[in-house]
Amino acid sequence: MVRNKPAGDVLNALAAYATNPANFWRVLPWDLGAAGALAAVCLFWANPAFLAVMLVGLSLIMLWKSEPADWWAYAFCALFGTLAEMMGVAVGAWQYGAGTLLGVPVWLPLLWGIACLFMVQVSREFARLKKYLEAG
Repeated sequence: MVRNKPAGDVLNALAAYATNPANFWRVLPWDLGAAGALAAVCLFWANPAFLAVMLVGLSLIMLWKSEPADWWAYAFCALFGTLAEMMGVAVGAWQYGAGTLLGVPVWLPLLWGIACLFMVQVSREFARLKKYLEAG
Protein backbone atom coordinates (compact mmCIF):
# COMPACT_ATOMS: atom_id res chain seq x y z
CA MET A 1 0.00 0.00 0.00
CA VAL A 2 1.30 3.47 -0.87
CA ARG A 3 0.47 4.99 2.53
CA ASN A 4 3.04 2.85 4.34
CA LYS A 5 5.95 3.74 2.07
CA PRO A 6 8.45 6.47 2.97
CA ALA A 7 7.90 9.71 1.08
CA GLY A 8 11.23 9.36 -0.72
CA ASP A 9 10.24 5.97 -2.13
CA VAL A 10 6.93 7.33 -3.39
CA LEU A 11 8.62 10.35 -4.98
CA ASN A 12 11.20 8.14 -6.67
CA ALA A 13 8.43 5.89 -8.00
CA LEU A 14 6.50 8.93 -9.27
CA ALA A 15 9.62 10.22 -11.02
CA ALA A 16 10.20 6.83 -12.65
CA TYR A 17 6.58 6.67 -13.79
CA ALA A 18 6.61 10.22 -15.16
CA THR A 19 9.85 9.75 -17.09
CA ASN A 20 8.81 6.46 -18.70
CA PRO A 21 8.48 7.21 -22.44
CA ALA A 22 5.43 4.94 -22.80
CA ASN A 23 3.56 6.93 -20.15
CA PHE A 24 4.67 10.23 -21.68
CA TRP A 25 3.46 9.33 -25.18
CA ARG A 26 0.17 7.94 -23.86
CA VAL A 27 -0.81 11.18 -22.12
CA LEU A 28 0.70 13.68 -24.56
CA PRO A 29 -2.20 13.70 -27.07
CA TRP A 30 -4.71 14.39 -24.28
CA ASP A 31 -2.60 17.16 -22.80
CA LEU A 32 -2.14 18.76 -26.22
CA GLY A 33 -5.85 18.39 -26.98
CA ALA A 34 -6.91 20.12 -23.78
CA ALA A 35 -4.27 22.84 -24.13
CA GLY A 36 -5.19 23.31 -27.79
CA ALA A 37 -8.87 23.71 -26.96
CA LEU A 38 -8.14 26.34 -24.31
CA ALA A 39 -5.72 28.17 -26.59
CA ALA A 40 -8.26 28.15 -29.43
CA VAL A 41 -10.94 29.65 -27.17
CA CYS A 42 -8.55 32.35 -25.94
CA LEU A 43 -7.41 33.23 -29.45
CA PHE A 44 -10.58 32.87 -31.51
CA TRP A 45 -13.53 33.54 -29.18
CA ALA A 46 -14.47 36.59 -31.26
CA ASN A 47 -14.97 34.40 -34.34
CA PRO A 48 -17.44 31.77 -33.07
CA ALA A 49 -17.97 29.96 -36.37
CA PHE A 50 -14.24 29.45 -36.94
CA LEU A 51 -13.75 28.41 -33.32
CA ALA A 52 -16.62 25.91 -33.57
CA VAL A 53 -15.03 24.34 -36.66
CA MET A 54 -11.69 24.08 -34.86
CA LEU A 55 -13.30 22.46 -31.82
CA VAL A 56 -15.26 20.02 -34.01
CA GLY A 57 -11.98 18.89 -35.54
CA LEU A 58 -10.29 18.60 -32.16
CA SER A 59 -13.31 16.71 -30.79
CA LEU A 60 -13.21 14.22 -33.65
CA ILE A 61 -9.49 13.61 -33.14
CA MET A 62 -9.94 13.10 -29.40
CA LEU A 63 -12.99 10.86 -29.88
CA TRP A 64 -11.08 8.79 -32.43
CA LYS A 65 -8.41 8.16 -29.76
CA SER A 66 -11.06 7.34 -27.13
CA GLU A 67 -12.82 4.20 -26.05
CA PRO A 68 -16.38 3.68 -27.38
CA ALA A 69 -18.01 4.47 -24.02
CA ASP A 70 -16.28 7.86 -24.04
CA TRP A 71 -18.59 9.00 -26.84
CA TRP A 72 -21.51 8.78 -24.42
CA ALA A 73 -19.58 10.69 -21.77
CA TYR A 74 -18.74 13.37 -24.34
CA ALA A 75 -22.40 13.72 -25.36
CA PHE A 76 -23.61 13.75 -21.73
CA CYS A 77 -21.17 16.47 -20.68
CA ALA A 78 -21.74 18.51 -23.83
CA LEU A 79 -25.50 18.44 -23.24
CA PHE A 80 -25.71 18.90 -19.49
CA GLY A 81 -22.73 21.25 -19.22
CA THR A 82 -24.37 23.50 -21.79
CA LEU A 83 -27.74 23.30 -20.04
CA ALA A 84 -26.06 24.33 -16.78
CA GLU A 85 -24.43 27.27 -18.58
CA MET A 86 -27.82 28.27 -20.03
CA MET A 87 -29.34 28.26 -16.55
CA GLY A 88 -26.51 30.41 -15.21
CA VAL A 89 -27.03 32.90 -18.03
CA ALA A 90 -30.82 32.83 -17.58
CA VAL A 91 -30.62 33.79 -13.90
CA GLY A 92 -28.05 36.51 -14.61
CA ALA A 93 -25.06 34.86 -12.93
CA TRP A 94 -22.91 35.59 -16.00
CA GLN A 95 -23.16 36.40 -19.68
CA TYR A 96 -21.29 35.73 -22.89
CA GLY A 97 -20.41 38.09 -25.70
CA ALA A 98 -20.02 37.16 -29.35
CA GLY A 99 -21.93 34.47 -31.20
CA THR A 100 -24.39 33.14 -28.69
CA LEU A 101 -27.34 30.83 -29.17
CA LEU A 102 -29.81 30.83 -26.28
CA GLY A 103 -27.28 32.86 -24.30
CA VAL A 104 -24.23 30.60 -24.69
CA PRO A 105 -21.56 30.46 -27.39
CA VAL A 106 -22.25 27.96 -30.17
CA TRP A 107 -18.89 26.30 -29.49
CA LEU A 108 -19.46 25.79 -25.76
CA PRO A 109 -20.96 22.25 -25.98
CA LEU A 110 -17.85 21.17 -27.87
CA LEU A 111 -15.60 22.59 -25.17
CA TRP A 112 -17.61 20.78 -22.47
CA GLY A 113 -17.19 17.52 -24.38
CA ILE A 114 -13.45 18.03 -24.82
CA ALA A 115 -13.07 18.83 -21.12
CA CYS A 116 -14.96 15.63 -20.31
CA LEU A 117 -12.69 13.50 -22.49
CA PHE A 118 -9.64 15.06 -20.88
CA MET A 119 -10.94 14.38 -17.36
CA VAL A 120 -11.81 10.78 -18.25
CA GLN A 121 -8.22 10.27 -19.41
CA VAL A 122 -6.82 11.97 -16.31
CA SER A 123 -8.91 9.61 -14.19
CA ARG A 124 -7.58 6.59 -16.09
CA GLU A 125 -4.03 7.82 -15.70
CA PHE A 126 -4.47 8.22 -11.94
CA ALA A 127 -5.78 4.64 -11.79
CA ARG A 128 -2.67 3.44 -13.69
CA LEU A 129 -0.44 5.47 -11.41
CA LYS A 130 -2.08 4.00 -8.31
CA LYS A 131 -1.51 0.46 -9.61
CA TYR A 132 2.10 1.31 -10.44
CA LEU A 133 2.75 2.72 -6.97
CA GLU A 134 1.08 -0.21 -5.24
CA ALA A 135 3.04 -2.73 -7.31
CA GLY A 136 6.40 -1.03 -6.79
